[in-house]
Amino acid sequence: MRVQMRLSQESELILRKEKESYKEKEDISVTYGWIVNKITKYIFSKDINKIDWKFIRNYQLKIVDEHQANDSEYNTTLNLEKTVLENINLLQIMFKDVFDAARIHKAFVVRMLLKANYLINQNINIFKEDEV
Repeated sequence: MRVQMRLSQESELILRKEKESYKEKEDISVTYGWIVNKITKYIFSKDINKIDWKFIRNYQLKIVDEHQANDSEYNTTLNLEKTVLENINLLQIMFKDVFDAARIHKAFVVRMLLKANYLINQNINIFKEDEV
């Protein structure tokens, strides 16, 4: 399913790095939608309830300028699998409680998934301390 969203610069930078990594390591060209599908499935293979989503939201990535992380946006259309979109919708509902918010956008969920995967790849623990 094709889904339009406005991604943060942080999300776009992570996607670009992932895309470059696949090109270098496996010599294949992938789309941002393919990357989001793969990362969402990977994160959902973990226990999402044990992930410290607040830590992920607040963690400042070294690849992103702090002032630009939230300022810029990147408009795109992602081709997402039905199950991936369902998982994103599930996280939207879950994140309302986690972040005490009235509304959570799909782009925010994608950002959290991308950051979680990036932190795992950097060997940074994203799981709640009392439940590791």
